[in-house]
Amino acid sequence: MAEKQKLATSLATSFRGDGYWVPLPGPQTLAVALGKDKRYREILFGGARGPGKADASIAILGDRFPDPRAKQLVIRRNAEDLSDFEDRASLAYKAMGGKLRRKPMTLSGKGTGRILGGHLKDDDAYAKYQGHEYCRINIEELTQIPRENMYVKLISSARSKYPHLFPQVFNTTNPGGIGMAWVKRRFVTPDPNTTWRYKHEYHWYDKDGNPQVTHWQTIIDKETGLWRAYIPATIDSNSILLESDPEYVRQLESLKSTDPELYEAWRNGNWNIQFGAVFDEFRQGLHTFRRFYDWGVDQETFKSRALFKIAGMDWGYNDECVMLWATFDTITEKEERAFVYREKHDNHKHPRWWAQEFVKIQREDPVDVLALPHDAFSHLGGNKPIADVFKEELEVLPPDLRPKIVRADKLSRDIKKSAINSLHNMFAPSSDGRPALLIHELCEYLIETLPTIVYKKESGGEELDAANEDHGLDALFYTLLTANKERGILLNKSELRAKRKESFIAGTNTTAKDLGIDTATLIR
Repeated sequence: MAEKQKLATSLATSFRGDGYWVPLPGPQTLAVALGKDKRYREILFGGARGPGKADASIAILGDRFPDPRAKQLVIRRNAEDLSDFEDRASLAYKAMGGKLRRKPMTLSGKGTGRILGGHLKDDDAYAKYQGHEYCRINIEELTQIPRENMYVKLISSARSKYPHLFPQVFNTTNPGGIGMAWVKRRFVTPDPNTTWRYKHEYHWYDKDGNPQVTHWQTIIDKETGLWRAYIPATIDSNSILLESDPEYVRQLESLKSTDPELYEAWRNGNWNIQFGAVFDEFRQGLHTFRRFYDWGVDQETFKSRALFKIAGMDWGYNDECVMLWATFDTITEKEERAFVYREKHDNHKHPRWWAQEFVKIQREDPVDVLALPHDAFSHLGGNKPIADVFKEELEVLPPDLRPKIVRADKLSRDIKKSAINSLHNMFAPSSDGRPALLIHELCEYLIETLPTIVYKKESGGEELDAANEDHGLDALFYTLLTANKERGILLNKSELRAKRKESFIAGTNTTAKDLGIDTATLIR
């Protein structure tokens, strides 16, 4: 078997010398092979810079291009990236008679199929292809798609009535980006409750005949039975780039000292690093905990209700609804440590379901305060306020187990800015050298999404991106801010300035009320 693979490598080198494109041995060959396997509905190839992701994408599209019934779609991050693809693909398909038309991109020829192009900067990028039929959809820079439901909407157009043109979605990306959390959850570390994961080893030989192995995986959705594949790859498997552009490799290596997080993502394909994030100091090994006992809180103290406890919710039905539980312990007279020790999240669950689930937990682990967002106190769609539903369900508990239900402050831009600065302070070492905020390792949704929060571009770090998956973060804000408010603590007082009030006296900031003047009496 080894001799056959070495012969194949030698033949591939010979074909490349004659101008043919041949996949690189290793992950790229595996990716192209799975592109011909109808069992795999979705494929994610990549995870680092330089393994030949774009070339593999062009080759896989080209495999069906000669068939006039094949209609395929390629999606890239922006217009500039799409233009680069247009140039490379038109050159690759020229021998097949392919001709390029731009704006919108269409690659076609006499007796060939069609490849259409689009990019994620289009206002209607996630809806414009619905109702269309594409036997293949290739998406590059997958983590630029903010939410999983947007991706699902986009790939719903991958369908075909021709058996040999089976529908498939081929994705490429690097770690990082606003959608990293859901991409990681879908392809890299899937939920064992909803999927089966099978790990494989692909053995191959590099151009020098040295044995190599690629660890890849198959994910099968328990509900739909659809197969997904994740094939990790780095620049080490791209022998052509290593030889032709050693400077590029040196550039990647230079990041090791200047930007370690970016280095880990681009060079090694590390999915546990989120560079460019708001909370770039967050480290799972540093800011999570497993047992209260390790932090000086014994079981008796925890259950005695001597500690203040609070639960906070960020409401959502279509989006994720998140509830967090937290408690606090003293470090010094002026310092305390917050423990976020429980999490519950789900979607498409009604308020009464959430209230009943909360009551079950409250029986065993009662909290003093339940913080609900401001919209939980309004009649949404004419329905009973969520706060009232919770109050009704809590009536089954004895009075001493019923928490105080509090309307959490609305998360305005100023309050969020202040809360973010407070979280930075809490993630930093306290006087005992350890962080002032710890999250239990089972709070997986919060731990997974917190490092993906980014600022809105061109906001100068003043405003969070609206596309963030921030339900866990908002629940954390509601929980911690309300806990401090209930105990008379104000975070970052200097930043929470009252908005300037209009003056009744021209040229000053003094109001009639400030002067003790009752305007209603004066009018009377």
